[in-house]
Amino acid sequence: MNDRKKIIMFAITNLLAYIAEGLGYCMLISYLITIGYTATQRSIMVSFGALLSMFFQFIVGYLCDKNKTIRRYVIYGYIIYSVLVSALYSYNSYNFYVHFILVSLNAVMFRVSMGLLDSWVLESGEYCKTNYGAIRAFGSIGWVIGSWLTAIVIDNLGYIYLGAAFSFINFILIIINLKMDDAIKETQEKIELKSVGKLFENKGYVYMILVMLSIYMMQTALDYTIISKLDSLKATNAQISYYWMITGIIELPLFFYGGKAVKKFGAIPLLIISIISYGIRFLLYGFSVSVPQVLIISLLQLTCFPIMHVVSKQLIDNESPASLKSSGQQVGLAIYSSVSALIAPLMTGILEDSFNINIALHTIGCFALLALLFTYFYVREKKKRG
Repeated sequence: MNDRKKIIMFAITNLLAYIAEGLGYCMLISYLITIGYTATQRSIMVSFGALLSMFFQFIVGYLCDKNKTIRRYVIYGYIIYSVLVSALYSYNSYNFYVHFILVSLNAVMFRVSMGLLDSWVLESGEYCKTNYGAIRAFGSIGWVIGSWLTAIVIDNLGYIYLGAAFSFINFILIIINLKMDDAIKETQEKIELKSVGKLFENKGYVYMILVMLSIYMMQTALDYTIISKLDSLKATNAQISYYWMITGIIELPLFFYGGKAVKKFGAIPLLIISIISYGIRFLLYGFSVSVPQVLIISLLQLTCFPIMHVVSKQLIDNESPASLKSSGQQVGLAIYSSVSALIAPLMTGILEDSFNINIALHTIGCFALLALLFTYFYVREKKKRG
């Protein structure tokens, strides 16, 4: 398969995968609120899923490098994820232990599946890696479509049909992905479980993971606190879907332009802009008093997630040895995505229940300062290495 066709196929895959993610994820917190779970209970469910994710992401990354394949595990993920989403939205009675298991496992599959898809793109040749941002932009388009479809499905059919729609899209993805080339695993080095430890011998890799952990503390908390904020302002299902649509649309330009922006302005300056934007966004959310204000502030997504995502994937790939590219991405995700998903929901849930949602937003926004500090350490380490 030539490079141009690879780009097209990955763009279609991202589009469909994120439509499915929008259907399965956008209204999850609203669904749990509707059933009657408190902020702390919801946080416990998601946090345990993050704890499990750390283990599974580590293992899946290792298996991809060891068996020199990513496509196989992507397809396995579609099947398992479809079963879990269908089960989650089919069981709408209040039972903490059942939803504790289902929400936790869905959190695992969300992180593993998205991480594998990114790794597949990044390890499919230099052309795909260079155009990662443009490919990922189709994921944002898919997220917009998925979040829009979610509100329509819920309002007209009910939550139970989200699982059926999610599974149908994943069935199409399996058919498409079976026709695509697998990732390019150039190294013939034998990979053992202990080989993954080589990642942490590189201080640049460690500092970049700490930067991303600080940012993801904000990003993960945002996914939960923003729903609580909108709920406190009496937002409708349609208005909540507008939030997801706005954030999906506004990030498109920098996903498409991301690769060129990195070459023109440099990865670190763009990363700093992203971190500062996150801090300002949380500050303003805490002061907002109406749904329209929240939606307007959400336009800051333009300089938050897309910049951070494109830059971080490339920097982590650059800091990972050739034989451990999949492990570098998956282990990184296991730390910065899963650890933040373990801590942030619990922190925000406790802050929200003990004080209020605005205090929770302002507190989480302080992680921007920590992210800037670790960025300084990363730059200093790179200068030492020349």
